[in-house]
Amino acid sequence: MAVICVLLLTSCNNASVSTASTASPITTPTTYASASAAGGPQPGALLTINGAPGQVRWTATQNVVGSGSAVLTMSGFPNIDESPYFSPSQLVGSPGEKITVQIVNQSLTEFTHNFSLNSQNIDQDIPWHQSVNETVVFPSSGALFFYCKYHNSIGQVGILRVSPAP
Repeated sequence: MAVICVLLLTSCNNASVSTASTASPITTPTTYASASAAGGPQPGALLTINGAPGQVRWTATQNVVGSGSAVLTMSGFPNIDESPYFSPSQLVGSPGEKITVQIVNQSLTEFTHNFSLNSQNIDQDIPWHQSVNETVVFPSSGALFFYCKYHNSIGQVGILRVSPAP
């Protein structure tokens, strides 16, 4: 069972990310230390999830079951220094589902971002105000983590999670 807790960003470092990437189970806790009115984490909150290559700066969840595609934007919160994120931060799909993700770099300042998903051999730089398309496959169970190799140490990490069986 994964443990999720909310932490405050107090510093940033240039730690490297592990190249290991395996499917990890993620459970959704019923409460968060920093919760929105809907009961989930507040946008901008940093979540620590077992197996993730850094903390996840939370934005939202998007269910993409059967859609075949998604748009993933990269930017930063204007009121939080050093706050790059993916939006949505979590994509939910069916086991083995393949989707095309349009990844858009909408940074507030001129940054190159990156989309990496180790288990699928994806390591793609996205220049400022540009986009790329990548095909990703949801794991058979649990979750996979994608990240920006330049900013994963300060929260630019996202989740491909398998939806529960109906």
